[in-house]
Amino acid sequence: MEYIKAPFNFVPVSSEVFYPGWADQISHDIPFSDGISGKISITIEAKTPIFIRDSKSKSEFCHIMTPNDEKKYFIPGTSIKGMVRNVLEILSFSKFDKINDSKYAIRDLHNSQVYTLMENSNNIRCGWLSIKKNDQTGKETVKIVDCGIPWRISHKQLDDKFNTSFVDTFKKGGNAFKVDEIGTKFTKEYYKTAQYKYDLFRNQKTQSCFKEGSLILNRQLCSFSDNSSDKKGTIVFTGQPTARIQNRSGKFYEFVFIEPENTAAQNPLSVDEQIWSNFKFHYYDYDDNKVSEDWKWRKSQLENNEKIPVFFRLDDNDSTKVKDLGLSYLYKMPYKHSVKDLLPEKHKQFGRPFKPDLAESIFGFTDSGGSLKGRISIGPAFVQEGTQVNTAKQIETVFGSPKASYYPLYIKQSGTDGRIDSIYKTFMDDDASLSGFKRYPVKCQASPRTDVTRVSDRMKVKFTPLCCNTKFETTIRYFNLRPVELGALLSALTFHNNSTDCHHALGMGKPDGFGRVSIQIQGMESTEMEKYLKQFESELSAYLSENEKDYFKWNESPQVKELIAMAKLQENLEARQKYMDLFEFAQAKEYKLYLENYSEIASDTTIIRSYSTSEDICIKKGILDKQKETELELRKEDQFKRLAKQNRDEKNFQIGQHFNAVVCNHKSVNIPFPSYTVNAQLVLSREEKFNPPESGSEITVEVKQLKRTGDIVQVAWKK
Repeated sequence: MEYIKAPFNFVPVSSEVFYPGWADQISHDIPFSDGISGKISITIEAKTPIFIRDSKSKSEFCHIMTPNDEKKYFIPGTSIKGMVRNVLEILSFSKFDKINDSKYAIRDLHNSQVYTLMENSNNIRCGWLSIKKNDQTGKETVKIVDCGIPWRISHKQLDDKFNTSFVDTFKKGGNAFKVDEIGTKFTKEYYKTAQYKYDLFRNQKTQSCFKEGSLILNRQLCSFSDNSSDKKGTIVFTGQPTARIQNRSGKFYEFVFIEPENTAAQNPLSVDEQIWSNFKFHYYDYDDNKVSEDWKWRKSQLENNEKIPVFFRLDDNDSTKVKDLGLSYLYKMPYKHSVKDLLPEKHKQFGRPFKPDLAESIFGFTDSGGSLKGRISIGPAFVQEGTQVNTAKQIETVFGSPKASYYPLYIKQSGTDGRIDSIYKTFMDDDASLSGFKRYPVKCQASPRTDVTRVSDRMKVKFTPLCCNTKFETTIRYFNLRPVELGALLSALTFHNNSTDCHHALGMGKPDGFGRVSIQIQGMESTEMEKYLKQFESELSAYLSENEKDYFKWNESPQVKELIAMAKLQENLEARQKYMDLFEFAQAKEYKLYLENYSEIASDTTIIRSYSTSEDICIKKGILDKQKETELELRKEDQFKRLAKQNRDEKNFQIGQHFNAVVCNHKSVNIPFPSYTVNAQLVLSREEKFNPPESGSEITVEVKQLKRTGDIVQVAWKK
């Protein structure tokens, strides 16, 4: 295997975020002095067959019925807005925060460096999980009764005692399997589930007495016992991953949960809300098409107030809490870090104490911290009047994507020619970084997957696209946009005036090349467009420039280069733009492969034209620097006023008193009072000197030394 394959790639996340200085002044009642309102007429032409799902008929293109009972096809405005906004977020260095913050999990038996559960299996415990739901709040309280280390009972012992057929069913060539040109596979997906094993057991009694046997490779074996004084336990079945090959491989033991001691039963372990949320995420509780069959079954038991068997580890710091859990012995182990943990620091500033970025300022937002109405509206794009609409033949394909836990793709790697230099970075590493904004590079032709016969029906998708060359028309209306914002919108629509060579991807089937569209703006002179593009580019470059000698070249940034490379048609890449099969996913790790940047794969060195000069950026930076200085002074003034209210005037200072202060540097602080401000020496301990408070930050200080006049001379940092 020479390279890793994927129909998608990533635009890297910038370390900086552009926050427009006017974001807190946006109003729908009071226009900006340079605010512009108007409309943009656009034509969208499908360069490959396109499909937007209808809300009522899932396999048909979005449409309304005319009075003549004819279908009138259209692209919803929300679809266009989402497409344009994603491009604008990248071009404007907006926040990368439209992501799920759950912790992904891994079950990689061939990578013990990452999947440590296998080497530390002696820490895996078993127990019975139950849920109590508050009828008023809906909040779930999850508890586990700890049954200790699980015991094992063999399939042969089960067959001998209960006259079942576990050995014959799950051996290679057994009743649950079939052999084809690929190898041994389950006859039905259901045969690999735990529920199927309970069916084989024919609802016989799972409780019995057990005699402790030998301990082999951290596995506590046992056998059935007729002695009532021996341990009482319950047989627990889990799924069957593969066929059993005698004396070689495959699962041939089930589990026994020994009845817990009274103290364990009376004091169940607590499962933290986030731990429980992660568990449900790992079993696709949120997706009916992907949800684990065993979890679906076990969930129904919980909803009937039954207890279900689980495996878990105890928290490293609190043995009364659960660290993680799963439905099988070697379950999916949560990574150390969540997705948002791996974002650059500037992208972690969530919530409304922080200003909106440019995309939020233009399109609006709604979250728990507040909302802002957008200043753009996009109407539905109907097929051009008088155009003959042709539908292509119905397509049957599979839309699937590797989970974001697959680190050769979703985590930024370093290496040469698509092979890592040493070891993979994963969600376990503190210095790991996300690959970035996921996008589907446009393709010359649409070519649906043909290998769908072996895929389950619930994963298949059928749809009837409209043919290529279909044209749609709509109008974008904008209100009170500043020239910079209008420039950003035009840049996102046209890929910075490169709409001839660059294309958007819209609708379903983007991995297979469907939905490649071009956008043309009608009725706008090129000089007018360039004027606004220049304003946008100059603003971004000035904001991101560190100094006046070394200007940030926005058009040469990795973010813009990768976006443009994926929007252009690239030749001879079809073989690399396909999904891998399960064997190739494993093989890619074995060969230490990772997904290179798309511009490297395509050998694309395109740098789009810049519309701003160094002089433009210099002037803009000077304006921005003055605005920042003014904003900093106002913020400092507000900070001093707020702290002064907290620090009441003192006539007689005393050693040991605590006050709120603003750090000047690592040697001094200012302590604001309503009538005056005191500057005092800051004394730091040896440890604090290695990590001193930042200049401008607020800290609490303790008076350590006074002058003879009673004034404060020296303070210490009171954490």
